Amino acid sequence: MIHIESLSFMKYTHGHILPLVGGSVVGTTMALQTQPSWIASWKNIFETNDSYCLKYMDGVPYYDFDENPPMDYVDIVTSLPPCAGLSLANQSNGKSEKSSNHRGCSAPSNVHMFNAALHSVTQIKPKVLMVENAPGLFTKMGEEFAERLNALANEHGYTMSLVKTSSIRHGVPQERTRSFFFLWKGNKVPILEPIQREYVPYHELIGGRKFAKTAHVNIDTDLPPSANPLWQFLRTKFEGYEQHEILEELAGDRMTSTIEIINQNNWFDDAIEAIRDPKFNKFVRHAKMKYSTNSCVMDKTIKLAWDQTRSLMWKTLPYLLHPYEDRWLMVSEAFTLMGFPDDFAEKANMPTKDINIICQNVPACTAGDWIRESVAALDGNRQWVEPEKKDDGTYRILRQNNIAKTNVMKPQWETYGGTYSFGPITQFATPSLVTA
Repeated sequence: MIHIESLSFMKYTHGHILPLVGGSVVGTTMALQTQPSWIASWKNIFETNDSYCLKYMDGVPYYDFDENPPMDYVDIVTSLPPCAGLSLANQSNGKSEKSSNHRGCSAPSNVHMFNAALHSVTQIKPKVLMVENAPGLFTKMGEEFAERLNALANEHGYTMSLVKTSSIRHGVPQERTRSFFFLWKGNKVPILEPIQREYVPYHELIGGRKFAKTAHVNIDTDLPPSANPLWQFLRTKFEGYEQHEILEELAGDRMTSTIEIINQNNWFDDAIEAIRDPKFNKFVRHAKMKYSTNSCVMDKTIKLAWDQTRSLMWKTLPYLLHPYEDRWLMVSEAFTLMGFPDDFAEKANMPTKDINIICQNVPACTAGDWIRESVAALDGNRQWVEPEKKDDGTYRILRQNNIAKTNVMKPQWETYGGTYSFGPITQFATPSLVTA
């Protein structure tokens, strides 16, 4: 289990809006060592996504926003809304008629992020709201939406801060850049401190322990990696090497893939000649053409990792090779890479078909660390300052970057220069959440 130290000081109550698979819920629970007071979501939309968290947190009161939204006060509220609207992994720009979930500040999926904040500051009124999302919220790409949230905070007596971080700074070997926004009750905002935890390397975390026997994560095949023609070809280039030796050689400091290795070593012609499988031979020829024109390749080839992985998402997790064994990862191992406790996967019992839900998540250890910082602030152990003001007298957003190369977590008040005029909240929020 990825250990998150419990808090030895004042206990805080917590509730959670839109938990998805449960990274924020589990991380907060592990950090505070207290069960949630309640969990709430939109059942008709997120029932499958939320079901595994609810199964693990059985006994915690659940509220469906469409029928009975939560009203009970808690000190801390967290939310884990969909991030497709501000994620660069979402390639849709909304111009296609088939695009139902395009990228950008006006993306439909962003409404849940806003609604969680709206309900929190108007009905629950916690000491702090913490919401995780894609790194785009921290950048110019997400500025308009961040300013909309800030306007909501100002209107209801809250200040706002934004933090950019990566889960590799929180104890897991995954380079997963994310953003968190916080709404703080009152007219001051805390200066949070850097979080720089050592991580356990991928090959040690996955290869050095036993895991619950659960479903595997590859949704495309039941065959082992050794049956893959591209991996077979690479093995011929390293005759006499054990699998772990090849991974240490090729992916010692960063995750890569079989097609990336072929491209980097200019082995396309060798691969085309050696690979007899028509499907894979065609893909190699296609990849050669794409790379020659500096174009992107839809890379669903085997992922090789030794020290750390890239962000676990739909095109990485299902194809990630076990560091020592000829197999794909199990669901239990994937949850460990997301900082979840050892008993989560076995109790949640997630089938292979739903493994992408794991990726639509925040690592529990990442969420837990920022909850610890939030509580340190609430306990008076962090500096609180009055935010800088805009020309119109409203508060600016405090930005802090936990992965900056220099001046880590240095307070920043400047914006990207955009000017935004928002319509009434009722034009954005769902009608059931708009207060009188």
